[in-house]
Amino acid sequence: MGAIWISRPSNGIQNGAPDSLALVNGAGAVIQFLSYEGVISGADIGSETGLTSTDIGVSQASSTVGTSLQLTGTGKNYEDFTWAADLATTSGAVNTTQTFSAGGGGADTDPPVWATDYPAIVNIVDTQIDIALKMDEPGTVYYLAMEVPHTAPTNAEVRLYFNETIYAGTGYVVIIDEAGTYYDSIMVSGTSVETSYWAANVTPTKDLMVGTKYSVLVDSAAFIDFQGNAWEGISSDTVWTFTTVAPIEVANLAALRGGLQDNKTIYKVTGEVLLNYQQDYFNKKYIEDATGGIEIHDPDGMITTTYAIGDGITGLTGTLDDYFNLMQFVPVADPGAASSTGNTLTPQTISISEFNTNFEDYEIELVRIDTVTFADAGAKFANDKEYNVSQGTDVGIVRVHFFESGLSGTDIQGVANVTGIATWHFSEPKIGPRSLQDVVEVVIIPDNIGDILSEDNIRVYPNPSSGLITMELKMVGTADLDVEIYSMNGKVVYRNTFNSVSNVHEQIDLSNMARGMYMLSVRSNEGVSRSKFVIR
Repeated sequence: MGAIWISRPSNGIQNGAPDSLALVNGAGAVIQFLSYEGVISGADIGSETGLTSTDIGVSQASSTVGTSLQLTGTGKNYEDFTWAADLATTSGAVNTTQTFSAGGGGADTDPPVWATDYPAIVNIVDTQIDIALKMDEPGTVYYLAMEVPHTAPTNAEVRLYFNETIYAGTGYVVIIDEAGTYYDSIMVSGTSVETSYWAANVTPTKDLMVGTKYSVLVDSAAFIDFQGNAWEGISSDTVWTFTTVAPIEVANLAALRGGLQDNKTIYKVTGEVLLNYQQDYFNKKYIEDATGGIEIHDPDGMITTTYAIGDGITGLTGTLDDYFNLMQFVPVADPGAASSTGNTLTPQTISISEFNTNFEDYEIELVRIDTVTFADAGAKFANDKEYNVSQGTDVGIVRVHFFESGLSGTDIQGVANVTGIATWHFSEPKIGPRSLQDVVEVVIIPDNIGDILSEDNIRVYPNPSSGLITMELKMVGTADLDVEIYSMNGKVVYRNTFNSVSNVHEQIDLSNMARGMYMLSVRSNEGVSRSKFVIR
């Protein structure tokens, strides 16, 4: 029995009723879920979902400085105490009005209870294969075996969870094979067993074999609580069993996307995939091949090799999961060095209508949608925000999904060609640009606009040129001029403004531009004049 004090800065807690606090054990099970100023429903905490909080029935105004909400009374169970408001704060100490006692029940005589919903075996290592195992159903284990040369995990453990803090007693954790042969025996008082609060972590001393069924047995009294009450152990070879097998091999991402999204079945992609984007957030990577794409969600950092955009990766191994209808690949091992480098990533050019109608054909692939009109033209892009774009009557969404893109704080253009990752975000298809270069302004060449300069009074020379040109403009009177040069696909390569001028003589360096025809556009309040020239 003891007290734990946890502090949080005042600006680190979101304000607004109701507020809640959850106590979760090491196995992810929720012990308490309390709230005040109302009830919170549908919360996902630890390993549990759809929870509803218990309102403690008292609250406190923010102006009550130096006081807090506290449990008061005498007893040993939560139900023995009541909540009170406006008691003198006891930060860093036990509550002054709360007393713990045996409550007439005498000393603790209840043995620890095995939390059978939370046994697990993870990262068991074989000399020829790596074997990692995940929970399937209570009391059983789902497994994985991966072929070399994957790096062997170092935290091979059998984990048992209990309903209270436990300690090593006397006895063994035993692993037997399907023939009933004792395969490994681990003494709980040795260095291969570590107890921490509600959990016991057991490191096997031998490697497991592929295609073999195993059972875990534990001696009675192998684990005890603070009072020395012993857990009864596991004596039957049918209580906790698992079998090792190889992952399911698939040739490409289209075949992978046809797999089970159960976060347990293990798949290995034998073909090469290309990395089209990556970010530090949950170690996410975005990959594609000629057949499809998928997001890699790697919260545990299983992939340790550093890759560059355009690298090829072969031998990805992991499970499939569903996140709000977005398919995610969760790796279980590092696939190793890039199988190729410097690959060219060419986006697929599609329409907004095609993007919205057949999104799964492009999910997580690099796509491009040309000549879209932004509804928020003139405003600024911001991280985590969405912007409607249109092509005719079709409307799509551009989202600043990648905070590293550099778009946040930059101007939103009126019309642009947009390249990015096709992502599904909370039940809607959206395109996420990866960088500033993924949003390219497009200038629409107007028709039937009167010239403000005659052909003789707008000159670009030499023409053709190697890119270093001189622009001359001659006018009758003075005017404010907006001058733009753009390629024939609408990309702006030069822009300048001249105020209250009658003549302009400007040298412009376009030597870094691609060969081809370009358009010089001169605009004033009276109209637009244009002249074509060639860079060769």
